[in-house]
Amino acid sequence: ACALFALGLSPASGLATALEPLATLGDSFVALVLITAIESMLWLVGIHGPALLAAIVFPVYLQLQVQNSDAFAHHQPIPHVVVVSTFLFVFPGGAGATLPLVVLLLRSRVRRLRAFGFATLAPALFNINEPVIFGLPIAYNPVLAVPFVLAPIVLSCTTFTAFALGWVGRPLFYTPSTIPTLVNAFIATLDWRACLLAVLNVAIAGAVW
Repeated sequence: ACALFALGLSPASGLATALEPLATLGDSFVALVLITAIESMLWLVGIHGPALLAAIVFPVYLQLQVQNSDAFAHHQPIPHVVVVSTFLFVFPGGAGATLPLVVLLLRSRVRRLRAFGFATLAPALFNINEPVIFGLPIAYNPVLAVPFVLAPIVLSCTTFTAFALGWVGRPLFYTPSTIPTLVNAFIATLDWRACLLAVLNVAIAGAVW
């Protein structure tokens, strides 16, 4: 690290440059899966995935989100599936879709894990899961890394399918991720079926965990 600093090189900057092509994938299933997987894998090595990718992909998908909002305001078909609020359905409880993991911890036979589950439940409901990632821990844990990456990838498949086929209304508005699951699903889409999709995704993630 000292040598890189002396040479004026930044690993974070280099990684961000390498990930720039993500911004060119646009509104596609491939984009959704790749962004989901990369964000998850960055968390596993202690890097805040959304923060690193924000400068690269957030402006692109926020623009697509605005186009959805504009189409809704003008009573036109909603054009895009992959927008900022799409990821609300992919990451219930935060990165790794860990909300069902916290619920599972509440039922653990190990007293310490049950106590940890109760301590992290409130943040998880608001999609804040740094305590779980670094306290359980999931980061640098090769066993828990598998469901941590796999669960949101599976949810990206169910989410894209539901939106693309019109089973659930596409996300209309940018909605902060700190609004609880189910509530944020409805606010983003104004479609009650989005709540059912959110519940289904939590159940699927629970099965993966």
